[in-house]
Parts: sequence; C-alpha cells; structure tokens
Amino acid sequence: MASGKTFLAAALATSCALSALMAPALVPAVAYAADQPKVTAPAKAGKADFAAPRAVASVEGITEYRLANGLRVLLFPSEAKSTITVNVVYRVGSRMEGYGETGMAHLLEHMMFKGTPDHHDIPQETQKRGFQNNATTAEDRTNYYETFDARQDYLDWALGLEADRMVHSFVARKDLDSEMTVVRNEMEMRENNPVGILMERMHSSAYLWHHYGHSTIGARSDVENVDIGHLQAFYHRYYRPDNATLVIAGKFDPAKALASVQAAFGALKNPAEALPPEYTVEPAQDGERSVTLRRVGDTGYEGLAYHIPAATHPDSAALSILSFILGSTPSGRLHKALVEQKLATGVSASAEKRVDPGLAMALAEVPKGGDAAKVLSVMTGVVEGVHDHPITDEEVDRAKTRMLKNYDQLMDNPGGVALSLTDVIAQGDWRLLFVGRDRIAAVTTADVQRVGETYFRQANRTEGHFIPTAAPERVDIPAAPTAASLVDGYKGREAAVADTVFDSSPANIDTHTQRLELADGGKLALLAKPARGQAVNLVIRLRYGDDASLTGKDAACEAVASMLLKGTTKHSRQQIADLLDKMKANLAISSGTQQTSIAVRTDRAHVAEVLALVSEILREPAFPADELEQWRAATISDLESSRTDPQSLASNAFDRAFDTTQPDHPGHIDTVDEWIAKIKALKLEEVKAFYHAFYGARGAQVAVVGDFDAAAMPQLVQAALGGFVAPQPYTRIPETPAQVAGLDQVIQTPDKANAILLAGLPLAMTEDDPDYPALLIANRILGGSTLHSRLGDRVRQKEGLSYGAGSALSVGAIDHVGRLTLQAIAAPQNVAKVKTAFSEELARLVRDGVTDQELAEAKSGFLDQFRMGRTEDARLASLLATNLYLGRTMAWSAEMEAKVAAVTSAQVASALRTRIDPDKLSYFRAGDFAKATN
Repeated sequence: MASGKTFLAAALATSCALSALMAPALVPAVAYAADQPKVTAPAKAGKADFAAPRAVASVEGITEYRLANGLRVLLFPSEAKSTITVNVVYRVGSRMEGYGETGMAHLLEHMMFKGTPDHHDIPQETQKRGFQNNATTAEDRTNYYETFDARQDYLDWALGLEADRMVHSFVARKDLDSEMTVVRNEMEMRENNPVGILMERMHSSAYLWHHYGHSTIGARSDVENVDIGHLQAFYHRYYRPDNATLVIAGKFDPAKALASVQAAFGALKNPAEALPPEYTVEPAQDGERSVTLRRVGDTGYEGLAYHIPAATHPDSAALSILSFILGSTPSGRLHKALVEQKLATGVSASAEKRVDPGLAMALAEVPKGGDAAKVLSVMTGVVEGVHDHPITDEEVDRAKTRMLKNYDQLMDNPGGVALSLTDVIAQGDWRLLFVGRDRIAAVTTADVQRVGETYFRQANRTEGHFIPTAAPERVDIPAAPTAASLVDGYKGREAAVADTVFDSSPANIDTHTQRLELADGGKLALLAKPARGQAVNLVIRLRYGDDASLTGKDAACEAVASMLLKGTTKHSRQQIADLLDKMKANLAISSGTQQTSIAVRTDRAHVAEVLALVSEILREPAFPADELEQWRAATISDLESSRTDPQSLASNAFDRAFDTTQPDHPGHIDTVDEWIAKIKALKLEEVKAFYHAFYGARGAQVAVVGDFDAAAMPQLVQAALGGFVAPQPYTRIPETPAQVAGLDQVIQTPDKANAILLAGLPLAMTEDDPDYPALLIANRILGGSTLHSRLGDRVRQKEGLSYGAGSALSVGAIDHVGRLTLQAIAAPQNVAKVKTAFSEELARLVRDGVTDQELAEAKSGFLDQFRMGRTEDARLASLLATNLYLGRTMAWSAEMEAKVAAVTSAQVASALRTRIDPDKLSYFRAGDFAKATN
C-alpha cells in the first residue's frame, strides 16, 4: 500500500485538464437554427488567398510567423520523436469574465468539443486517429492541443479542426444543458480537496477587485444559470485570429506546415469590434488578512500569500528563486524549520507568473494532533525573516542549478515546449520563456534578499486574520515593462543541435538493441540511438525474495526504497540532490512486491558519473534515523488524510475485495488502520535488516536507451552492479485469480461534495490469451476514453452525470489473473444513475457486440497510441527491461499490434460472451449519500 505526497500538487493545479486516464468523450450534435449565436460571427473561411505568412522572429529553433489576419504562428521542427503537437492558445481566461459570468471561460472550453458544422463529433474523430488531445483554462488563457503520429494528413486535419472551431463552434443551448452538469460535477470533485479550496479562499481574500480573486471554475450559481447568448457573445468576442497563437512542434516539414496553416487559417476574419480594454488594478493591501475553512478531515494546512509583481517584472526571477529556497526538499528553509522539527509533514512555496500582479504562496501540512498555531508562527517567521537571516550564495546557486537544469531538459522535449509556451504567450510573448531563463541565470544573492524584504511583509500578507493597524504599511507593486520592450532585438542562444531521425518500429528497435548477460546472472539491453539533448534513459529492476522470506516485511520493503535517496555513507540527502542537478540527472526509486525499480534520466556527458552515484546509493545507504522519522510522519499524515477521501476509501475497498492473499503476505492489501499500525511499529533495525537480506543485482534487468557509447556501457553497468549480491535469492510469487461476484459496498464519507463509483469483474487470462486483443478493443469502445466511448457518451455527454467515466482492462503477463474495471465520479445523488448506466452499457456491449465503425476507429486509435508510446525513450527503456524479465523481444509487440489490427467484430463478440458476465459485476461507492438522501 503505497503513499505519496500529493496535497500540494493537487492544490496548485488550478486549470481544467480532462484526465487522459479517465478519458471521457464529448459527443456533440448539430445545433438547431434557434441555438445559433445572436451576434455576427466571422464569415466561413474560403480559399486562403491572402499574403503569405510574414516571418517575425527566430530564437533557438523556434520561428514566429504572422498571418495577415493577425494570427501568430510558432514553428518548432524537431526530429527527436515521430510525433507532432499542435497547441492553440487564446489570450482569454477567467480574468476577462464579467459579473455573473464566472466560470464562463472554462465552460466555453468544454463547449468547444461539442462540434462545428464540418466536425460534428470531435472526440470521435480524434479518437479514431489515436490523438492525445485536451484543453486547459486558467486566469489568463485557454489552450487546446493535440499530439499525434507525425503524418502530414493528421497535421492538416488538426489544423482544419482548430481553424474551424475558432469561428464556427456550435455553442448551442441543448449542449449547454448537459455540459453545465458535467462542469458542476467537476466543481464537486474539487470540493473534496480542502487545501485546494483553502488556496481559492486565500486568493479571494487577497484580491478585493481584480478577477484573480475568482476561481477559474467559477461560482456554482453562475455556471448553473449562464445565459447562452452571453456565452456565445463571449466566444465570438475572444476566439479570433488576432487573439490567438498557433504552436506546431515535432517532426514536420516547416514549408508544408506553413502552407497548411495558411490554407486553414488564412481566410479567417476578425470581428469588427476590437478586443475590450482591461484596466482594473488591485490597490496595495492595507493590512494582513485571513480566511478560515472548516470541513471534515484529519490533516490541517496553514498558508501564507503575498502580492508580487507581474511575470514581466525584473523581480519575477528572483521571487522564483526565493520560493525554491523556502519550499524545496530537503534544503528548503521551511522543510528544515517545520518538517525536520516534526511540526509539519510537508511544505511548499511558489511564485505565480501572471499577466497582472500575482501571489507568492507558502503552504504547510499539519499532522493530526499537530500545533497549527505554532506551524503558522514558525512559517511566518521563516518567510518574513530574510532580513534577520540573510539569503546565502549557496542557496541561490542550488536553486539556479535546479531551475536551469529544468530549462535544459524542457528543450529536449518539443511537445513539452509547445505546451510550456502556453503561459508565456498569455504573458505577452513566447520569447519570455527564454528571457525568463536568462533572468534566472543573472539573479544575484542581493536580488533575492531585496525581493524578500520588499514583498514578504506583514501588511502584504494574507493568512488568517485581518487586524486594523494605526499606521498601516503599503507595498506598492511597481509597473512592469511590456513584453515587446523585453524581446526587442532579443536573439537568444544558439539553437539546439539538429535532430536525427530514428525509426521506432519494433523491428528497427530489435535490430539496434544489444542484449547481454551480466556477471551475476542479470540481463542488459542497450539501445543506442539519437536523442535530443543527448539524453540517456536507464532503468534498473532489482528482484528479491519469495513468499516465505518476505512475509510480514511489507512496511520495511517500502521504507528501504523510500530511504535510498536520503543519504549514503559518503553523501547526505542534500548532497545527492545537488550532484544530480549538476549532472543534469533525474533519479526515481520505487518499490512493489518483490521488486525495486530505479529510473534515471541524464545525458551522454554525465552518464558514467550518474551510474557511479547510483551504485553508491544502492550499495552504501546510510539510513539516517531522522530521515526515517520524517518519512514515517509524512506517510502516516497521508494515510490519515485518506480516511475521509471517497476515492481513497473506495479504491482500498475495491482492491481488498479482489485480493486473494492472507494477512502478512507480501502482496496483501491492508486497511488504512492496519497500514498505519505497521508504519508506526517499524524499527530502523528492521529497515536495515531488510536491505542487507534482499538488496542485490543478482538476476537484475537493466535497460539503457538514448545517446550513449554502446561499447563502453556494458563495463559501466558491470562496474556499478557487479558483485552486488543479496543473501536471499529471488523466486517469483505466483498470483491467483480473484473469485468476486455481485458485491455492492457503500462507504459513507460525510461532508464530501463528490462521490466515486468503482465496478469490477475478475478475469483469469494472460496477455498471450487468444481473447486478449479482442478484449483490448472491447474495453476501448466501452470506456477507453471519457471523451468518446459508450460510457463517456452516456454518463457524461447524454446524461451529464459525471466529469469523468471510463474503464480499464488489466491481465497478467505470466499468471492467469486480471480484471475489468469501470470508474466514474459524480455527485452523491447521481451515483445510483451512474450505476444503472454501468450495468446497462456493459450488458448491451455483451449482448449486441460492436459496430464496424466502432471497431475501425478503436483499432486505428489504439494502434496509433501504441506506436506513439515507443517514441518516448523513458517508456521504451521500461518496456525493454520488462521484456528482459519476460523473455520477450519487440517481435512480441509487433505480433500484438498485428493481432489487434486483425480483430473482427465477431471475435470481439465471442470474447465478450465468453469472458464477461455483467450480472457478476461488483460495485464499490463512497460519498456523502446520507446528506444526498436527506
């Protein structure tokens, strides 16, 4: 039962992004004439006969063009991966919403998937092409993006789609009725996250007039009562060529792409009305403010917020570095003052980069029974105490090294760059991405000290209480320069080295992969290939123990993996983190039953040093007692939080029902209370004993993918792992299929606005079963995507019950085990309807089978995504390591793709009738059903 620090990441996620894992599909229909906008829309695009796109600027491989209608176009060609990402950014977000219109920008984002006269079913059309597409809304912008196989016809189709829905989306009353309830369910989902709501309250308290004080999701009453005419007017006011930037990144021909852009967008016209001006300026805060949130839960949080300048202001870079110095782990000042002193179990700090002045924030997680007042007092003293405790050169250098490493690694991923440009485009210009990097590099310790003393002051603080003061302080936020003044004449650094094409087909991967035996029985797979930034990805899998030797040791097993990066006999936790940053490396260690995985990302120049450090971490861990206590406190705090979380409780009940093992078995699923008891009882001696008994590289699997010296790598790996042998040998523990049918478990979670429904059916099969390819396709049609599948179409699109509904199929690689899982979130009063939909849709699938169109689209989309997965070096390294363990080559993948491509509707029907019995589906639901009933 794993734990993870997720509260801060969840709290800081303020934009809407539909989960690809729960992937629903919007199913738009043609709008009725009465539903069409009352405002005058731009004329339908004709032949693009305007002037050719004009080159504007080129920086580090990215070139900007401008169309005659004002559309900005950014091209970032790269041969790094055989994919293309198209990202359209509109400079409109919740900041532009009027009174009674909160949530309109986000609601419109949802409506943009409901179709156009030429694209009636956008989710269906993207799914059948295997597109990975999504959209997000934030305060300053909205963006729509697609990532797909690098094909010119796919690029042309994506550009045509985005040009079409820029000016011709339906935005119809009948679609709004169902989509409003979907957005309302998304609100309910967010309501289950106390720290996220606390941050919304802090924003609303910090801002009296500016719309940054409004949540992007909007007020429930505004969303429920939005006027379709107002929504249509908002759409036609802001969705226009001169308010948009189109980004294309990946493997494409720039000349052909530019011609396609001109053909798709060149004839689009802007409305006659100019964009409305914005003039609201938040006045200087005149005293500390506070907000208190009281809800059910066990874990507390304390937060601080301070007004800071806009993203383009020179102080923005120094504030980012100061946030790292305060909030990083383990070097951060807040971590040392709160976590290491056992007052808090987690901390973070951030500095917003917005078009207008934003907030710098600090958060701390208070464990059950902790002293919240003391946490707030200590946190305030640290954040506002830089005058008495000056910033050091070492702290600034560490922050700059980490942040500049992240910039370097970002440029290795063209698709990531395309999406990362979204916010800087909203801030004024895409080149601010590089200006920001250069500013980080130029920040001095004095700069960081100055911004801390300037902005982190009592009168500028929002934390809990407003107290009138006889002589209030004012912190005037200075005006920021325009983006144009910052990028005028800017050249940037030299563009990255040109990419080299690599064919990621299974046959070519096999041809270029060396498979070697290591001295202690391990196996090594080497795929030397071109990689952007000379990147190298490495995966090490250590396997250990058997049923008898691992019994009762699951807590020690998880603790060892979590402790390996906390220090060795030669380097402290902080020193390891600093070394990884200097080596431009990322290192992650995770554990499971009988396995520890080490994932490494570095570059060609540092791979030897990184392997040496990995060897030291594996062979010479120090297991510091204080670090174990920090891990114990954080793990227990996370578990305590899960006691009232519907998703955690339902998932635990679901997994326990399908668990066939006995207590203390290595793979047994514990209750929250049982796992807390084990963590509390764990001794440092038990952690060390587990390591010495089980950790070693005998029989390990190692895979390396990327730009490295293939001749030297075997010796480097052997030096890192050779002779590292554990006393306890490895014998695989077999799994047995569950015997679960017809359960219906209800879990009450008071004061939670959102509920979850899980349903499952056990399967006894392996990946080599003849029915497996057909069931893969059946699952994709049933619920493989929230945006387009039978479950998504009904639960989200037609009935508007859920923000996300879908299904998943998992089976064993060796043992005959597996299950079909259905999942959806919904308001508690709607869960019964979702349960009915699950039952009826699964029964209909088994009874009637699938249509030829569904089959063709599912196979096409599945195979496109399968092929795209092989272009990611980290995923490919993991796959090669798995293949070493299973005795497979990439020929197995090629055969599986061929089997999927050959699946017929008759085979799908036969597999469903043979394997799936809808009457045996088991249900697990958690939510505030008592309140919903009352």
